Amino acid sequence: MTSSGELRSLSPKSYKTLPKLEAPATYVCVIRDIDSDRYRIDATDHPGPFVAAILAEAPRAFGLELISILATADLQKSETALYERHHARLSEQWLELDAVQHEELRRSILKIDAHSSQYIVPQRAQLPTVNFPLAETRYGRWMTSNEAARARTQWRDIQLSRQSPPAGMEASAMRGSPTTVGAWIAKRIENLIWNDPGCLLLIWIGLVALGLLVLIVSGFRA
Repeated sequence: MTSSGELRSLSPKSYKTLPKLEAPATYVCVIRDIDSDRYRIDATDHPGPFVAAILAEAPRAFGLELISILATADLQKSETALYERHHARLSEQWLELDAVQHEELRRSILKIDAHSSQYIVPQRAQLPTVNFPLAETRYGRWMTSNEAARARTQWRDIQLSRQSPPAGMEASAMRGSPTTVGAWIAKRIENLIWNDPGCLLLIWIGLVALGLLVLIVSGFRA
């Protein structure tokens, strides 16, 4: 370095490995806040911790763009030259630049086009990866049990029984034979009468009433 205050451009990608400088030597950094699209031109003796501190000042979604790093042997002389040529001073403030000011920055002694920028994204906390077992539902456990197997068997038997002919019907009845169907119906009515005590009582009462009616009619004719 020379004592004239000349700024020597360094690659922003090396900002973490650059050594710490002793005054009056220093580094001049040009940084852009990507979230707000604002610029900061400031001096530091150690770019690594300096950039990390700026990144930690406020939460940022996209981080910072380290546009330029320049080394100078004399900070005061470099800042004086910067002011004389561009009416700019080093500052901790963030600057909003319009198109004209941005073009002036690009042509300035800060040499922002000398190297590729270094993008610095905020580090997010990494959550530990835990493999949780899949939750087994009560229905899933029941479907694999012996009880479920029996239930499926019973359901299948019921479905098959619904497709079978009623008890007492022959194969000819299923084909629509009138004689056999009539006999089956008569048989079912007979079973209903004799298996239902209430129905049988009504039949006997009816027969007694009919007999009394016959006797009364016969008396009148006599």
